[in-house]
Amino acid sequence: MKSKKAQITVFIIVGIILLFSSALIIYVKNKVTQTTPPPKIIQSVPEDLEGLNKYIEGCVYETAKEAVMLLGSSGGYIYPERFGVFASEIAPTEATGLEVFPGSGYIVPYWHYLSTSNNCNQANCKYAHNIPPLRNDQLVLDPKSIESQISAYVNNNLKLCTQEFNVFTQRGYTILEEGPIEARTTITLQDVVVDVKWPLEAGTTRPKKIERYLVRLPVNLRQTYELAQTLAKTQGNSSFLEVNTLNLIAMESDPQLQKLPPMADYSFLQSDIRTWEYDKTQEQLENLLSTWISAIRVKDTLNLQRKFYDKTIYQTVMDKMILDVSGEYQLKTTFRYSTFWPFYFDITPRNGNTITPKTLTLPFLSFIGIGINQFEFQYDLSYPVLVEIYDPSAFNNEGYGFVFALEANIRNNRPLKADFESFSVIGAEQSFVCDEEQKGSGNITVNTFDWKTGEPLEDVGVIFAFPNEACSMGTTSTKASLVERYPLGIGAIGAVKQPDYLSEFRTIGIGEGKEYELNFSLYPMEEKEINLKKYDMSKPIINNSGFLRCGAWQFNETPRDITENETVNLFIKRVQSAQSPDNVFGSAIFNGSKKELHKMTLAPGKYEVRVQATLNERVAIPRYEGKVGGGLFKKPKKYTLKEIELYPYNEGTLELNNETFYFEIIPEDLYSNKTLEFYAVTYDLSEVPEDIRGCRKHETDVSPDPNKIALEREGLITPKFI
Repeated sequence: MKSKKAQITVFIIVGIILLFSSALIIYVKNKVTQTTPPPKIIQSVPEDLEGLNKYIEGCVYETAKEAVMLLGSSGGYIYPERFGVFASEIAPTEATGLEVFPGSGYIVPYWHYLSTSNNCNQANCKYAHNIPPLRNDQLVLDPKSIESQISAYVNNNLKLCTQEFNVFTQRGYTILEEGPIEARTTITLQDVVVDVKWPLEAGTTRPKKIERYLVRLPVNLRQTYELAQTLAKTQGNSSFLEVNTLNLIAMESDPQLQKLPPMADYSFLQSDIRTWEYDKTQEQLENLLSTWISAIRVKDTLNLQRKFYDKTIYQTVMDKMILDVSGEYQLKTTFRYSTFWPFYFDITPRNGNTITPKTLTLPFLSFIGIGINQFEFQYDLSYPVLVEIYDPSAFNNEGYGFVFALEANIRNNRPLKADFESFSVIGAEQSFVCDEEQKGSGNITVNTFDWKTGEPLEDVGVIFAFPNEACSMGTTSTKASLVERYPLGIGAIGAVKQPDYLSEFRTIGIGEGKEYELNFSLYPMEEKEINLKKYDMSKPIINNSGFLRCGAWQFNETPRDITENETVNLFIKRVQSAQSPDNVFGSAIFNGSKKELHKMTLAPGKYEVRVQATLNERVAIPRYEGKVGGGLFKKPKKYTLKEIELYPYNEGTLELNNETFYFEIIPEDLYSNKTLEFYAVTYDLSEVPEDIRGCRKHETDVSPDPNKIALEREGLITPKFI
């Protein structure tokens, strides 16, 4: 498994919250741009360089097309792992992405998924998404946006196509580079425009200069993206995958036939009680989903075909699988579930592998053995769905596919409802506030420095933002300084040099004719090696005259390496602030059977941390009967806890956040140490003999809360530089 490097995304205009005073909170609004014109190029190409110019444009086209195809195959990301998208082969719904073919490394992101563990308490369950922004902000590039990813890919790969211009140098041309490749991508309402600046001096006798190359890709990427986002939003709002799944279960369940256990039914039975096997039920569910999920279609798309069935129930269910979204799309949509992907599944009531209904005996008929079987089985189910949107007209009818994943989550026969992180918008509207006639201040000087070295820092972008508007003031010169006049009012001046430095914003009141000098010391991003160890929780076995029982959970204060059968997913995200709104995050997957070097690129600040440990073994917790309460004149109350079988076994999910404590990286630690060590907390239930694993007073006693442990042992759990 590859290391997951941290990435930095700077949100300067979109979502900046400027704290101008204790009583005034001002934000910069974000709007969708409906008509962004492509860049205009005025360049006269010398006649003898027209061939070279067309050759470079051809390479720009092929390289940009390759980028668009790659991000289409991976849900809007050319390199998903660089943006924290990871997959789990054994537990696909415990990850942020889906591995399409086991062991292939081909991962697509979830555009809507349960970000907490599958066995989360419903009050604490949360949904999230991995939808990249389509477009850049007008002032600040977002490395995660699709436009930025295409541009970066062209910058890094264009020379692979031009092949040092061998075809021209062999004909006597001299070609010299006068500057770097700088691509700018604009996604319009109809196509994708890529404008490349690459200054060259070329010729056979007297070299001449060419530098601009513009191509249009005939693919309506915006329409495809909008439909994908609409489907993800619809899943988040109406749970259409869960509703259709419950309809399919109802359609394929029957207490008398070899079908699924019913969610609501009953029967009179004399002697035989109908039972099911858990393993076979799970297999039936897999086959049901792999067969019927592909029947989901989207209204007003190209491949909508209503199918007709002889059975009324089939027709009713299939008609409900037509998804109605607003708008018409000249696109095809496909939904798939594959038995390649293990799902999370539980059903109650059951006794181990046997699923048995509740039986009520009727006293007045008991002498002839007649009772009522209540078939009221509760399904818990989480599974992935692969979605493909296909544009047959793209690239002059070559076609274009865009693939992403969604996740269905059912608990107790209902769609799981939880908190949800809101979707991002397509792009930001350009501001025109900083007209020259509005600039009434005196000269304002911004000086920029590297915090680590103290040296002047050149080529830093300077932003000025105030209520509802923002603009770019320019970049610091070779002397690391920018002198400009500003509009009047209370606003924030920001220094931005991405992706290598953390941006900084300061609130300031701009008065008429006033002059200021501001010094910004920017924190450089720093790559660090990442290590991981774990603290074990164990239950001691108490031998009382040959009778074994387990004691309370105990914390082992000596950290150790994870075992060969363990996998740990680590994800960290920097907490944004008005002074530093950059989004820095990183992820890594530690596999105990592999010794790999993991690295992350980090910056000073407070971080949320999520560490999830998984044991890749089957762990069973037997049925347990116990007593609670009681006294001198009161009988104890009996209780029964059902058997639990877990694979893979979630050994513990530790979260450092506002409910526990943040992990803070201070500059002195970041820039003076090589390695950062994180810690997992695992509860080692597999070491407890199976026949006494059930000794618990309540369900949650099976596994202690790692977050509570973190609060009690903050000094041990906090990540450390070593």
